[in-house]
Amino acid sequence: LSRVIQPEWVKQCVGRVGTWAGRRLVSCDVADMGDDDTVMYGWTGPRLTDAQVYGKVPAIQTAANVVTFAQTLGADLIVMDATGLGAPVVERVQELIGSRLIQVVGVNMASKANKPEFRNMRAEVWWEAGQALQESEASLPNDPYLLAELSAPVYAIRHGKIQLQDKDEVKRELGRSPDKGDACVLGLWAYRTLPPTAIEDPWLKETSTQRAIRHREEETVSAGSG
Repeated sequence: LSRVIQPEWVKQCVGRVGTWAGRRLVSCDVADMGDDDTVMYGWTGPRLTDAQVYGKVPAIQTAANVVTFAQTLGADLIVMDATGLGAPVVERVQELIGSRLIQVVGVNMASKANKPEFRNMRAEVWWEAGQALQESEASLPNDPYLLAELSAPVYAIRHGKIQLQDKDEVKRELGRSPDKGDACVLGLWAYRTLPPTAIEDPWLKETSTQRAIRHREEETVSAGSG
């Protein structure tokens, strides 16, 4: 078994300075009222610039916090873990956004990967993040918890597909949930795979609330020009 992300890849990206191109985005790993943390990271391209970490907050409040965080940072993309508990939070965030000025992308880590060489989206997301770190594309803060979590999971190739170590095993080995690592890899994956022009990306799903708002806006414009 080999590590998906080698510790030296992570270390070389700590505190890197330079001119960072790319969209302003927010990545989020959602927790519930248990022991795990909800982690929100703000990015400029592949540079992690802002963070909010907290625990024991109801999911409905987390959705509002994500939207406020994104608007404060001027982000045009929110990417969130939509696995299990995260799914309704993503839906609520989409409803609160109320327009397409901010793109909202939910990633179900257990779903089928976009690329055939990966067992699921979790493997693809972590692998893409590892490529960004290996190629020194990213800039990370010197947070020992984040750095340890990024280099924790190992992978194996089974039936011709790359498969990550089970998350519960990673949690047992770390002694905690890799919440910061999960939020970080989502941000790096989005940087590499969701360019600013991808507004009609297949991950996007227009909610009923968004659709109703859009229809009203279109009717207003049409009436004004008539």
